[in-house]
Amino acid sequence: MRRRLGPLALLLALLLALLLAVAWRLSAGQAPQRAKRPSPPPTPVLTAPITRGPLTVRRALYGALIAHARQTIAARRGGQIARLWVNLGDRVTLGQPLVQLDDATLRQALAAARAEVGVAKARRDAAKGADEIATRRLTRARQLHKQGVLATEGLEAAEASAIEAQGALKIAAATLGRARAEAEAARVALGEADLRADWRVEGATTAQGASIAAPHAVPDKEAAAPRFIAARHAEEGEVIAAGAPLLTLVALDPLIAVLSIPERDAPTLRLGAEARLTTEAFPGEVFPAHVVRLAPVFDDDTRQARIELEVANPRLRLKPGMFIRAEVTLETIADAVTVPETALTTRDDQAGVFLVAGEAARWWPVETGRRADEVIQLLGPPPPSDTVITLGLLQISDGAAIRPEPDTRVPRARDVASRP
Repeated sequence: MRRRLGPLALLLALLLALLLAVAWRLSAGQAPQRAKRPSPPPTPVLTAPITRGPLTVRRALYGALIAHARQTIAARRGGQIARLWVNLGDRVTLGQPLVQLDDATLRQALAAARAEVGVAKARRDAAKGADEIATRRLTRARQLHKQGVLATEGLEAAEASAIEAQGALKIAAATLGRARAEAEAARVALGEADLRADWRVEGATTAQGASIAAPHAVPDKEAAAPRFIAARHAEEGEVIAAGAPLLTLVALDPLIAVLSIPERDAPTLRLGAEARLTTEAFPGEVFPAHVVRLAPVFDDDTRQARIELEVANPRLRLKPGMFIRAEVTLETIADAVTVPETALTTRDDQAGVFLVAGEAARWWPVETGRRADEVIQLLGPPPPSDTVITLGLLQISDGAAIRPEPDTRVPRARDVASRP
């Protein structure tokens, strides 16, 4: 039995020794590898400088252009249109003929009225002569009566004749005045048949039939500026009623941009604030403007207020009805600390930025102010670094090793436009 177990025990001892040797070699080989494992490489990040200085904040708003002045020409009396002297798009100057109504009947009425003036004047002259004669007779009668030559009845008759002559003279004078008034009315009616451009008093219905919103005197410089035919509402040969619109005139220089501003930005907007307008009709071009009117109320549905900008249009390239984008200056912060918007992140619901501290990232909680398209204002004490990380924020934490490189995508401009 011992002879059988001897070889088997020897074999088992050899196998055990072999296993121990393999285990020792494996453990001996892994120990140096663990000791030589390198540390994680630094995380590559992009960085941008923290800037400090004046910051102009703009709000991007959208709206449309309207005419600076819009005037509807209407006839003050009915009639047939004999001539329309202007057409769509024509340039019109002050006093230029626009519409001619058929005035044959009006001319006859004026001639008749002037003839009546002549008749009334002749009757007045005759009554005046009769009054003078009656006055002299009365004076003579009083002298004779005083001398006892003329009886009392004769004096009374002379007085009655004088009174009658004076009454006839007054009637003749009143008739002449009425005839002259009728002649003037006929002359005005004839003038109303000749409609001319007149916008010196906008809002008032002039003799030429111009009518517009609130009446006000137009400055001389504006009155001298031409206007343009925006629409024709009638054609030659048509019979129109009194007050029917005939033409629409618009002033194209300057134009008015109508926009709406949200209530959160309205408190910082001021009259005279500068703006820059762009339109798809002229890509790449900027048209300067400024705020001229602010609505004192907000719309109940949109919570926005209407504002109006005035934009010069000397070359008449801009047209009413064009859709425009305006960057309106809201305020200028004299000393603002700003970082690129891409530098802002959150950790545990706290806003902050990662600063560059040598070759490591440092977390810095912040409170933000004005937010623009590309930069954010930082409030409170300035960060203890002049550089922030803008790309690679998800791969780093406080104290992480970094390999910083400048972020060439970040602009250096201090004039920024805030989101609409």
